[in-house]
Amino acid sequence: MYLTPAKKQGYVRPGGNYQVAGATGLLTIAAAASDIVSFRWASTVQDCIVWWVRWWWYLTVGFTAAQISDHALYKAKLFSASPSGGTSLLPAAGQNKMKTTHQNSLLTAFQIATTGALTAGTRTLEALPLLTRGAWCVAATLRQLDEPAGQPFMEPLYLTANEGWVIQNIAEMGAAGVQVFHVAVAWSEIAKDAMYIADELV
Repeated sequence: MYLTPAKKQGYVRPGGNYQVAGATGLLTIAAAASDIVSFRWASTVQDCIVWWVRWWWYLTVGFTAAQISDHALYKAKLFSASPSGGTSLLPAAGQNKMKTTHQNSLLTAFQIATTGALTAGTRTLEALPLLTRGAWCVAATLRQLDEPAGQPFMEPLYLTANEGWVIQNIAEMGAAGVQVFHVAVAWSEIAKDAMYIADELV
């Protein structure tokens, strides 16, 4: 899935532009509504604009029985504690900046599952997802859901302190199935309560 705004990224001040990608390990038996990816923003001095989120997956071992494999992206609010487990995708100092002179990212936590789902942190997900994506998986058959070309999203996702987003399983992963899930995201960090106009942030 590809969440991207119709308005294009321009420049930022005083923070910077960032991009990170990662993948799970050999993921098995993730329950319904379990967290696969979590992105948490807690800064009270800057805000975060998420320009796009992409995800795709490969089923490396087929499920015993046919089933759907689907996921949903939710906006998270009141995000006071990060999830536990998984692998951190948080940029290290000096890393993943789209320009070397940009500041180090103030992102609080960015995690992806390994062989099992994340243990959810303390947050409230909105009732309806921003995006969903899934595919039918035939029994005992390999399957892949590649990254699509993309579709426009009216506005970027604007995060203030203690907000974020989470990608969850919708249907439980059935017996024997093994999946590798990939995610990529681009974001900007800007002065708190700044407004962006067209290709600029002011």
